[in-house]
Amino acid sequence: MERIDVRKLTVEGRDLLRQMVVRLRQQSGMRVEDLAKVSGAHPSTIRGWLARAKRDGTKSLEPRKSSYGPAIGKIVAGGDHGDPVI
Repeated sequence: MERIDVRKLTVEGRDLLRQMVVRLRQQSGMRVEDLAKVSGAHPSTIRGWLARAKRDGTKSLEPRKSSYGPAIGKIVAGGDHGDPVI
């Protein structure tokens, strides 16, 4: 399978891929390199998912909320005077 950029998947697609990879590892004991070939994700991404699954258990398979979003309400420096802009 071709390598894919997991960041370009939809949230649902990324969650589904992560769940598939973690379950494959749990059920078959596949190596990280083999999981990467099957899924198309980079081995370091797979290692991160597996580490999180080991640390958090089945909770790690639940969909995650994105930490990205609009900067609404954040204070940033603005203008030449360094006045905060909200």
